[in-house]
Amino acid sequence: MIYRILLLLLTTTAFTTGDPVHISMSIRCSPTNSVYCGVLYVYEVDYGASHDVIKKEEFCVDPALYKKDFSWDYSGGDASPQYEITYQLSHNCTSKGVYRCINPEPVDVWVFGEQKVHFDLNAYENGTLSACLPMY
Repeated sequence: MIYRILLLLLTTTAFTTGDPVHISMSIRCSPTNSVYCGVLYVYEVDYGASHDVIKKEEFCVDPALYKKDFSWDYSGGDASPQYEITYQLSHNCTSKGVYRCINPEPVDVWVFGEQKVHFDLNAYENGTLSACLPMY
């Protein structure tokens, strides 16, 4: 009986606390090397009303490489054994400076143990032809 309680306690603890996820973003604007701007949301997908925003950043960069490393420790946890991490990027890295929206499918990351996620993209002329809708 004690072993069952202990097993239940360990399982519950594992599902309610997550280990850190280290995220790195690299966004290039090739072939141009001009200044471009963007609004970036990195988030954990929740299937329901809202997502857990990990990072929101507005930026303009010159040279045309945006690079950022950060960590996320979701101590709230949920019932899933993995996180679904993705981003939404609204940017004007285009030949005419018009805004485009990039919102890829999420990457599955295990909750257990420290994890690393790397997003590397060339934003030039990529995405749907309009700015992204604000997340919130």
